[in-house]
Amino acid sequence: MGEGPDRTLRALEEGGKLYPHLGSVFSLHRSLRQAQLAVESEWARASYPAVDLARLKHGEPLLTFDGLGVEAQTLAKLASRIGPIIMERSASERPATDGLIDWMAEARKWFESRLPPAGGGGANSSVTTIVAAYALMPWLERAAEFHADRVDLTHWNRAYCPMCGGWPDLAFLAQETGQRQLVCARCSTRWPCRRMGCPYCASDEPSSQYFPGFEASDRLYVCDRCRAYLKTVDLRERAAPSSVLFERVRLVPLDLAAEKAGYHAGWCASQEG
Repeated sequence: MGEGPDRTLRALEEGGKLYPHLGSVFSLHRSLRQAQLAVESEWARASYPAVDLARLKHGEPLLTFDGLGVEAQTLAKLASRIGPIIMERSASERPATDGLIDWMAEARKWFESRLPPAGGGGANSSVTTIVAAYALMPWLERAAEFHADRVDLTHWNRAYCPMCGGWPDLAFLAQETGQRQLVCARCSTRWPCRRMGCPYCASDEPSSQYFPGFEASDRLYVCDRCRAYLKTVDLRERAAPSSVLFERVRLVPLDLAAEKAGYHAGWCASQEG
């Protein structure tokens, strides 16, 4: 895990204390992280194949599913740990017996959907898909981190992730320059994006605006053209995050406020487009 597993777990534990109204959400993600780390310790570390940098020039994400180094047996083991955690919080659907599920096929399907691990509707709404997504994420995060350290992303000017093709669910404004960095909802890769306008529909119209969040550093950017929203943290008003996952959970109230006001996650607008 790129941001340090122990640090992430500590941040999630502390988050439950700092934001007791979000205690159950912090607890859920802490349980998921613990399950991922328990199985990750058994990995045979992947030896990544060379990537085709020409993909980036043509607007294609760098990573492919086959290049993640996923081990079918370890993936299935992790899915069996994550399944009960997800099902405990699911009041409706329960997936088929683990032994009847091809977890590699489910993980590949989720990877190619470009959707986040939970939410977004459609194919990403089933419990089986959510379990497969969280089971795959350790491989996805590690591969993205490995390649991001070796590839120049400064010229990537698209709304989707240059590593895995996922959509951003968060943005940071850099401490020194105020430059906007989008953050992938799947692999947490960061890449620069123009400050003004909507990254989802590329609108430069005045309809793109922001509202202050519940803390001084937080902003909720909305677009009245495509009705998308983007949670943003101004790092000039807040210390650099010790954990991106912590920031995601901390900002859940902004998701609820945006949805109540009639806006939706950006990948919904992108899919419709």
